[in-house]
Amino acid sequence: MDYSNQIDQQSVVNDSSVSSNFNMVSKEYASFGKRFLAYLIDTLILILVAIVIFLVFMMLSLAIVALGLDDKISFLKSLINSLQFILPYFIILFGQPVYCFIAERSSKHKTIGKKVMKIVVKEENGDYLNTGNALLRFLLKVLLNNTLLLISFITMLVTEKKQTLYDMILKHEVVVE
Repeated sequence: MDYSNQIDQQSVVNDSSVSSNFNMVSKEYASFGKRFLAYLIDTLILILVAIVIFLVFMMLSLAIVALGLDDKISFLKSLINSLQFILPYFIILFGQPVYCFIAERSSKHKTIGKKVMKIVVKEENGDYLNTGNALLRFLLKVLLNNTLLLISFITMLVTEKKQTLYDMILKHEVVVE
């Protein structure tokens, strides 16, 4: 009796079942808590950047006064005083989507907050975001988060894939790595 043929057929069956099981990897969607903590970490980073910019402009303003140049360059002092408050505000307001767009297009495909929480944004087919999708995500984040903030986050709590409104529109998923 020739058992070698039987063994070869058995190994082919085992190999094919292993490869089909390998391809059926299940996704774990990032929870609201993980996404919120990643958002908080990223927001704290942006706040620190805003504080540093505020302090730099404040020191410039104080230096102008200390050197007695405030009468000679009053326009520059006024500009510095204005920028001292305006730039940090814009960094906090618009910095998050810009920072996410840049980070999601980087080689790591994630922000520092997402890296700490071990989550990543991907398309539903599993690909990382291309530049066009990252740009659309950026624009929808600015539009929806500044107008429909609660609705966007409520959808994350009630959808099966824990998606925000802009995730659903663009067919993006935030998954655990």
